[in-house]
Amino acid sequence: MARKRRLLFGRGSVLAVVGEEGMFWLCQVPQNVYADAADVFNVRWLETADDDRGLKYERHGTEKNGLELEFVVCEAATKVDKSGKKFEITKTEKKRLEKALAEMKAGAEPSWKKVIDEEEAQQEKEEEEEEIEDDKMEVDNGEAEEQDKKPKRRKRKADEEDVDEDEADGPASKAAKDKKGKKKPVAKTKSQSKKGTCQKYHCLSCEGSRK
Repeated sequence: MARKRRLLFGRGSVLAVVGEEGMFWLCQVPQNVYADAADVFNVRWLETADDDRGLKYERHGTEKNGLELEFVVCEAATKVDKSGKKFEITKTEKKRLEKALAEMKAGAEPSWKKVIDEEEAQQEKEEEEEEIEDDKMEVDNGEAEEQDKKPKRRKRKADEEDVDEDEADGPASKAAKDKKGKKKPVAKTKSQSKKGTCQKYHCLSCEGSRK
């Protein structure tokens, strides 16, 4: 799931920018500026109106110019007329902007810097988590490949796989098979009990042996 982008400056915001000779300029943001892509973004410059106090500004045309984030001092609170082209700041707001500009030139971090630092820290954390996940997947894939390379055990021959029937069936079955396999002894007749003799009187072979 994609992470929600963090808004730095909203559409229509007015920004105070570092100007010349300790002065600040004002510009308007025509579209949202997000923290993950704020290095350079488009703005529309505001020009001072005929006002000795320097509190009124106007926007002429729709031309956009690229502005580097490092020159932004802070957002400015302005009043906008119905046309959306005329802006005015109060004396108090003008003093606040001048103070913020002086502090920034003295080395103080602008208010937007904290947001950028938090965004960069979050991005680094996500990249580290992705690297850990990628490493884990590589290890898992390597183990799977190694397992596939191992020779598979051959199937034992049918006569080796078959279990000894005698052992499988138990001693009772074995005894029954032994009994079944033995031939019954044939009882000798009375005529066969004497070697080479026959009790029948008219047996020609026996009569020949008697002589």
